[in-house]
Amino acid sequence: MKRLAFLMALGILASCGNKPAEQTERKTLGESTFPGDFVTEEYAQRAEGYDWTAVSITAASDTTAHISIRSRADVKNPTCTFDGDGTLTHNGDTLVVAKEGSHIFFTLRGDTLSISSDDPSLLYYYCSGGATLQGDYLKLHEALDKSQLTPAEPQPEP
Repeated sequence: MKRLAFLMALGILASCGNKPAEQTERKTLGESTFPGDFVTEEYAQRAEGYDWTAVSITAASDTTAHISIRSRADVKNPTCTFDGDGTLTHNGDTLVVAKEGSHIFFTLRGDTLSISSDDPSLLYYYCSGGATLQGDYLKLHEALDKSQLTPAEPQPEP
């Protein structure tokens, strides 16, 4: 009986140094590589007339970001246009935007940003001609060539 009480006390003391998951530090946008520009693979062939899409992410606070998506618009109307504000998940690898009663997820793995939704049909709403926001976008490590894009809508000051 004394041995059981000792083991229980030892277990309680050992767990005191561990923070529960909900008390761990939340990751911030400053610790991530979310801020920046991401493009579809067709961006490399923009000079040949290929249609391409860019996702631009700018930090609004430690845990929120503005997301702007624009498709090429110099030859025809843009295929996709989207603006939204996302909240960084606790683990810091996904921005979540609430839209139309659903969620759009912007998940970052290395240099690849993947867009998905709990309602995939929502991702067609922001595009025309059967296009969708869903897919993978590669991070640019140089300035985005905005000459073929329509400007993003101005955002209110925080």
